[in-house]
Amino acid sequence: MSFQNGSNASLIRKLHSVGYACFVRHLPLFEGDSDIAEAAADLQEKEDFTSKACRSRVSHARSILAAGQRNTALTIIADSENVPLAVREAARTALEKSR
Repeated sequence: MSFQNGSNASLIRKLHSVGYACFVRHLPLFEGDSDIAEAAADLQEKEDFTSKACRSRVSHARSILAAGQRNTALTIIADSENVPLAVREAARTALEKSR
């Protein structure tokens, strides 16, 4: 299934901003109810990103979730051939848990 059409172009741009692996690895953090600054600080403790990059990733991930595109994003990641197998499998697992 191709998600490179116009309706998902914005979603794909946001996913690229977050990073496919980062979106999957830190989905619980992005889904949490902490504010952006706190979530960004938590992300920075776990990853080697700058503070600004962490705020950007959290903001983009949360906008994906707020738009109700969680499962679409996970499907894009799970179907992507340019993503490591472990990340694709984790995306599939997250999808299974939400069904």
